[in-house]
Formats: sequence, C-alpha cells, structure tokens
Amino acid sequence: MFKNLTTVRRVAWGFGVLTIVLVCSVLLTIWQVSRTRDVTNKLLQKYTPISESSLRVLNGVNHSLASLRGYMLLNNEQAAIEASAAWKKRINPAIKELMSLTEVPESVEAIAEKYDIAALERRQLAATGQQDERLSLNEKVALVAVKLSELRKI
Repeated sequence: MFKNLTTVRRVAWGFGVLTIVLVCSVLLTIWQVSRTRDVTNKLLQKYTPISESSLRVLNGVNHSLASLRGYMLLNNEQAAIEASAAWKKRINPAIKELMSLTEVPESVEAIAEKYDIAALERRQLAATGQQDERLSLNEKVALVAVKLSELRKI
C-alpha cells in the first residue's frame, strides 16, 4: 500500500500518525489528571478536617494528662483546674466536630430491622471459633448495631 506513495505522501502519513498518537496521549493525560484532582479534592474536603479534629482531640488529651500529672506529683490545684479546662475548651469541641464530620448511613434501628438479628445471633453462636470468617460484612454490621443499641440503653 505504501510502496506506490510518493515521499511527500509518506512523510504526511507519518506526521498524521504522530499527531494522532500525540492527541491521544494528551487526552489520556488530561483524563488521568482530572481523576487525580477528584481524589485529591475528596481527601482535602472530607478526610483532612477529620484528621485535624482527631489531632485536636489528641492534643487536648495530652494537655489534660500533663496537667493531671502535675496535680498528682505536685498536689497543685491549678493543674487540676487546667485539666478540666482542657476538656471543656479543647477536647469536647473537637469531639463534637468529629461527630459532625462522620457520616452514619443508616440508624442503628434501621440496620437491626433490615436483618433478622435473632438468626444472626444463632448463627454466631453456632459457629465455633471461626465466626468472623463465616459472617458476612452486613451481618457483622447488624451485630455491631445491636450491641450499640444495647449500650445506649445502659
């Protein structure tokens, strides 16, 4: 097919093929960059605030523990007041922020109603030592939901 083409036409075909390859590679790069940007935005918008809040909780707990050590070792009443203030000003607000940032897809009651909890518990008791591998993820979630609802009643 290319034997009877002139040199100018062969060069034109070569440039055409190179242009097509270049356009395909640019389009693929743009597509991959947009996917990477979406993942980065998700990380920044969702997981960064959660990480920052958990670090604030950790810093508050460390502050409170340091104050309590001061109270225990030095018998300093100001240290006990400072530990209490750390809970009020640092830890509790950070925990409230964490609670607002986390998403619970379904309520505990909805999960418990969705699955037959009595059958799940019978199946769990019937399993000998390998209950975690025998239960599906949905069944594990339902069992955790039941345990949470029991804890809420206490």
